[in-house]
Amino acid sequence: MREWDAVRGLLDESPSLRRHVPELARQKLPIARSTAAIDIEAYGEDATAGLIRLDPANDLVERVLDDDFIPHPPASPTSTSA
Repeated sequence: MREWDAVRGLLDESPSLRRHVPELARQKLPIARSTAAIDIEAYGEDATAGLIRLDPANDLVERVLDDDFIPHPPASPTSTSA
């Protein structure tokens, strides 16, 4: 959370930087996912179980930078809606 707070602070101070965020997200998201998967697997967990689907081509930046954004893992393929 500290990192997101730092990014939000920078964007508040320099709103012109906001236009660079989508490209940076597209570049960094694959690296961040790989790093997270390695860390999760190091604890013997399934790295894909809670994978959060983020699409940097769409609304990733606005969603993630929103103070109310809480990522939720996708529904399990075996779960059914009532």
